[in-house]
Amino acid sequence: MSVQFSRTLFVFPTPEIKESFDFEQCFYCSIGDESVNEFVKDLSRLREKMAVSLSSSALNASSLLADIDAYVPLLWQLLDSLDRQDPVKVETPLRFLWKGSVIRGFPKLDSTVYTDVIFDLIMSLHTKGLVTANLAAEIAQSDPSAINTSAKYLREAAAIMKYLAATLIPRWHTKLNYRHLPTETNSVYCEYLSEFFTASSNQMYVQSTTDFVKTNFKL
Repeated sequence: MSVQFSRTLFVFPTPEIKESFDFEQCFYCSIGDESVNEFVKDLSRLREKMAVSLSSSALNASSLLADIDAYVPLLWQLLDSLDRQDPVKVETPLRFLWKGSVIRGFPKLDSTVYTDVIFDLIMSLHTKGLVTANLAAEIAQSDPSAINTSAKYLREAAAIMKYLAATLIPRWHTKLNYRHLPTETNSVYCEYLSEFFTASSNQMYVQSTTDFVKTNFKL
C-alpha cells in the first residue's frame, strides 16, 4: 500500500519568470564599492539562471532546487539591507514579472509587473516549496522504499508554505487588487498547501510503519 501511495504523489507545475532583471543597472547610482557591485551582479546572474531552469522541461527537481537556493539567500540580503536603511536611489524601476502556475490564461495576471523585492522573494520561496514537494515525488518514483526521505522533503515543503502564509506574505503591503495577484501570494492558499504536504508526509510515515510491522512481526 505504501508503494502505491508514494508513486501517486502529485507533481506540481511551477511558476515561471517571464522577464529578466538587471539589478546592477537598477542600483548603479547607489553602488558604493566593488563588493556591492559584485553582489548585484550575482543577483542578476543567479536570478537569470533560476529563470532558465524554471522554463526547462529537462531539469530535475534536485538541480532546480539548487538554483533556487543559490538565488534566494542573496535576495534575502537585499531585502534586509533595503529595510534597514533610508530609501535607496535607483537608476531604473524594479521590475519583477512572473507567470503563476495556478491560474493561467488571464492577460492581467500574466503581464502585471511588480516593483517590490518582497514579491520576488515570495514567488521564489513558493516555487522552492513546490520544487521540494516535487523532489519528494521524484524520490518516491525512483525508489519506492525511500518513503522516509520523501516524507522529510514534504515536511520541508510544508514548513516553507507555513512561513509564507503566516509571516512573509502578511509583510507585503500592496495597493493592487487581490484579484490581480498570483494565487501563490495568497496566504490561505499557502496554508492549504502546508496542510496538504503535512498530511501527505504523515500518511507516508503511517504506511511505512505499517509495512515494517507486517514484514517483521506476525500478527
